Amino acid sequence: MPIFSFECDKCGKEVDRMMKWSKKGMEDQVGLCECGAEKWNKIIKVAHSKTAVSAEERGANDLIGHSWR
Repeated sequence: MPIFSFECDKCGKEVDRMMKWSKKGMEDQVGLCECGAEKWNKIIKVAHSKTAVSAEERGANDLIGHSWR
């Protein structure tokens, strides 16, 4: 099952929840925030590979004439 991230509409706290994807109602399944708010916004996070080349390393490789991939 995938993990989705949500942000509290009131205080901005982020939480991750493992749940089935749905077009509607995923935010309703999160529950109450610690601040007491009920409204959550679904947020999108991008996973980065551990083997990815950083922008700094890519720039350095470009300066010395090496292709970054």
